[in-house]
Amino acid sequence: MATVQRPRSRSWGSSGSPSSTEKRSAPAGDPFRGDPPRFRKISNGTCADAGARPVTSRTVCEAAARSLGMPDTRAKTIDSGDGSNETKPEGCYYFRNFEDLTATLWLNTAEAARGQGAETSDRDRGLLRQPICDFGADGGADA
Repeated sequence: MATVQRPRSRSWGSSGSPSSTEKRSAPAGDPFRGDPPRFRKISNGTCADAGARPVTSRTVCEAAARSLGMPDTRAKTIDSGDGSNETKPEGCYYFRNFEDLTATLWLNTAEAARGQGAETSDRDRGLLRQPICDFGADGGADA
């Protein structure tokens, strides 16, 4: 993370510089510096199609949701093999349900979901599933 100097008070010293400063961390992928964000929601295809990896860790999924400013940052886990999980995206995804107006964060760890992405949405019914992809070096695994 980059360190940013910011004035702590509005009073300026005689040298023309702030009288005191505090350090603040800028988010990774600072768009003001031209850095691309590490995490992105996609609306079409899979993370692999976008040149990224699916987020497969709950910790990273929740961190990604926070970095994207999502309202729900607590992932609910899907891992059963009942067959219904193959129709949901692999890894971390944001589910927007326009039928009941909910927005939830999910982590699908079922083997059957491998390779699934945004195509699992049912737009006609207002069910939008957006995989959250990791464009960073570690690909969504815990460090």
